[in-house]
Amino acid sequence: MQVGDFEHVIVLVVDALSHLRAPDAIHGLLIWSCEVTGRRMHWIKPAIDVANAKYVIDCALSLIVRY
Repeated sequence: MQVGDFEHVIVLVVDALSHLRAPDAIHGLLIWSCEVTGRRMHWIKPAIDVANAKYVIDCALSLIVRY
């Protein structure tokens, strides 16, 4: 399996886990993928916030505070 294929699979799994609202599973995948590849995939961390629904709440709160 090439690196591009591996990363594509990680993207699909992270997307599925974020739809399932599984931030702990995404965090575990982040740690595991770092150990396997030796590289950090920084784009996974925001997906944890999305899975926690923090992104939506933060955006809503910032809109409320503005008005």
